[in-house]
Amino acid sequence: MILNFNGLPFLKNCLDSVCRSSYPNLVVYLIDNGSADGSCDFVESKYPGIRVIRFERNTGFAKAYNAAVRAIESDYVVLLNNDTQVESNFIEELVEKAESDSRVGSVGCRIVQLDRSRRYGPVFFTGNGLFIGPLFFGSAIGRRAVYSTYEMHTECIANCAAAVLYRKTLIDMIELFDADFWSDWEDHDLGFRICVAGACNLYTPSTRVLHRGAASFGPVDSRRRVVRMTRNMLFTYVKNYETRNIPIRLFPLLFCILPYREIAVIVENELGLLSGRDVPRRQKLRATYMATAPAYWQFIRGLKRVVEKRQLVQRLRRASDKDIIRRTSKHLI
Repeated sequence: MILNFNGLPFLKNCLDSVCRSSYPNLVVYLIDNGSADGSCDFVESKYPGIRVIRFERNTGFAKAYNAAVRAIESDYVVLLNNDTQVESNFIEELVEKAESDSRVGSVGCRIVQLDRSRRYGPVFFTGNGLFIGPLFFGSAIGRRAVYSTYEMHTECIANCAAAVLYRKTLIDMIELFDADFWSDWEDHDLGFRICVAGACNLYTPSTRVLHRGAASFGPVDSRRRVVRMTRNMLFTYVKNYETRNIPIRLFPLLFCILPYREIAVIVENELGLLSGRDVPRRQKLRATYMATAPAYWQFIRGLKRVVEKRQLVQRLRRASDKDIIRRTSKHLI
């Protein structure tokens, strides 16, 4: 399944690569989120074998995928961003890993940006379980450690939904993405819920996806997205942590780690500007200063609804936080 919103410039490269897949039992869907650029007409005329599911308006990453996945029957569903290009063995490799163990709930792969940098990929807990993914905190040390995992077959807490396989029976049971997230961190939340339900997430470096990034939803360092990512990160922990872990893990994040990060980003960015390094990038970061405050406000406003969802997650629990953290931790920062 390929989600699209006004992504006409990217569709040819993406669909051509998917159509070269070596996997024989493949049905390709384009999920169009209310595009106004002729995307659907282009696909229907140039790729008659691809099935198009249209939504009248942009309902967001999470809600559109949820509706589309519920409507199909299959053993597995592969989600792919419209600004990607895949290798011919992409689906074959993911299915092979999923078939190796019935506990596998998702399989992710190597995702490489057009400039050959690595910004997305498998996500891990740190050893203390305080937060997911060092890239969110901009740690250069953490980035280097994450890069090393790109060469390993490993278990993780979540896979990036830009290119991922999910087991359909499991998704039907625990539900796919949280529609209230809109986009950003919805894949982290789902990966955590997969582990809570007693399944696991695998990563394989055996196939690669080329990814442009931010084609439909804007750059990851825009203020709106930073606010949304921070809010959704907090939602993820409230929904999925065991009750006993909320005070000892969520509260330090709220009152110590995130405020410290806010100050550290400002100080580091301003010092970087004074030394003249990467000036355009650092100037753009100024727009994200103090994004934690509106994120906290949105978090508080949505807390009641998230607590209600938490009850369902905890009823489906088959693994403890301790076991999940043990299996999916990398001491990255």
